Amino acid sequence: MMKNIWFMLLTVCTMFAFSACSDDDEKNPTNPVSNAKVPATVQIGEEMIITGTGFTAPGIALYLEDAEKNRTKLDATFSAAGATCTVPELTPGTFGVILTQEGHEWELGKTALEAGPNPIVSPALPEGIVYIGKQVTIGGSGYEASDKISLNQEEGDAIEISEVAVTESGLQFTLPKDLPAGTYTVSLIRGVQSWTLEGTLNVQKEKRIKSISVENGFEITITYNTNNQLISMECSDMGLAWNINYTENQITTECSIGSIDELTFDLQDGKIIKSTEPNPYDETETYNIWTYNQNLLTSVINEGELYQGENFEIIYSGGNISEFGSNKFKYSEEAQHAISGTIDVVYALHLPIIIYKEDFFLGLFLNKNTNASTLIPTHISIEEQNEDGSSGYNDYPIHATWENNTLTLKCDSQMIGTVVIAYEDIE
Repeated sequence: MMKNIWFMLLTVCTMFAFSACSDDDEKNPTNPVSNAKVPATVQIGEEMIITGTGFTAPGIALYLEDAEKNRTKLDATFSAAGATCTVPELTPGTFGVILTQEGHEWELGKTALEAGPNPIVSPALPEGIVYIGKQVTIGGSGYEASDKISLNQEEGDAIEISEVAVTESGLQFTLPKDLPAGTYTVSLIRGVQSWTLEGTLNVQKEKRIKSISVENGFEITITYNTNNQLISMECSDMGLAWNINYTENQITTECSIGSIDELTFDLQDGKIIKSTEPNPYDETETYNIWTYNQNLLTSVINEGELYQGENFEIIYSGGNISEFGSNKFKYSEEAQHAISGTIDVVYALHLPIIIYKEDFFLGLFLNKNTNASTLIPTHISIEEQNEDGSSGYNDYPIHATWENNTLTLKCDSQMIGTVVIAYEDIE
């Protein structure tokens, strides 16, 4: 009888033990996958491979889980060797890889999602200074109309620009009028991904020339109207002053002193294409012709047979003037960026010479839709006569300094001397 009682107790305990184990297995089932290895990093849009055994078990699924516990199901392919999937478009960051099966889940590991490769071919930020409220073009190809631009500084919030235009030259957008001046890194945003482009954007307020002083020579002062149009110029120590008037396709100037009462400048697409020649008495030389190469002025020439004036030809290298007249210019790695939208620094260095050819001199200030050199030259080579009567080029450094919106150019050549250009911000 006692044996039967002990046997019954043993049976009950065994059944209870098996029942407890069964309940435990249901509450804490064993992970069907073993030896799982999750990649430490993976790019968005690229293939992710998770190795391990047991991925062919029935009813399993994979998810990516972010720090806020939001999950995204992966369209994975399972095999005896592991699982593969394409990483979906998610915000880059660290994600847990979650395996689920019939209401149970396990974290296989963590992976850092990184932005995919930059889709833009040869992206290039503009060199030199760009101006608040003005259009900017980022070079390269592969842009889409839905792309956005983010401007970032070390301090302050990122500024996002969504109004962009895709052109043959790249991606165009306009800098906000309330954008603070400074240096910005630029990121391209496409969907949830972003890429920081190489280089920086040097943003400044648009400037215009207020005056130019030439050492032992003269000072030019300029007046503008509310539309930022130059309406008068005065040259001290020479008694010259010009009043300037505008029509749709022509600019006229009246000089208070000189043989010509009026100069005319004909415009096409905003650029000067011809101007009055200072000697209007010969019909064969009435106009000087202005020619360009991609918005760079290349020559101002009078084709009249009897023309005795000086023609001007300009040669460029890398978008900067390398030759003007008989002088040559160099730009070292230390060359500073020039202010665009105003007279080219190379011309400013030659004002004592070109001021006597009035239409060319005034046209350089009035020709707003042309490009100027992006850099300030660091050297000038001047053809000079030596003591022995021979001629050759002598090289002179040009020292450029900025202070209080004033550019000072100093050159050891007596022909150049010191030129001071005072700028003012355009509000």
